[in-house]
Amino acid sequence: MRIRFKGTSEYSIPITQGAGRLREGREYSVLEVFSIADGENLFRFETVRDETPGLYDSRLFEVVDGHIPPHWVISVKTRGEITLGPSGWGAPGFWDAYFDGEPWATALYQSEKNKSLE
Repeated sequence: MRIRFKGTSEYSIPITQGAGRLREGREYSVLEVFSIADGENLFRFETVRDETPGLYDSRLFEVVDGHIPPHWVISVKTRGEITLGPSGWGAPGFWDAYFDGEPWATALYQSEKNKSLE
């Protein structure tokens, strides 16, 4: 799945949080879609290849390629959040372990990311 950054000019600060790193018109490969119950819909992707991915409000983007990788699954979390992405990333504690630099989580992240970008 690929998206193109539309820019921030028509949106308020909460929506544009973190978007200062993005370039208008640039395309990004989505690694996960995250939807918060009664809240935002977010895309997870790397702004710089092989750096930690961020979450960005979907309203800032247009979809240029809606292909969903075949290994992605939909998961519903206990607080009503929904994710669409690699199944391994939905394991309890995965993202905490990844951001803590635990080897098993960084290896799983890299493996699933590579499959998503094929």
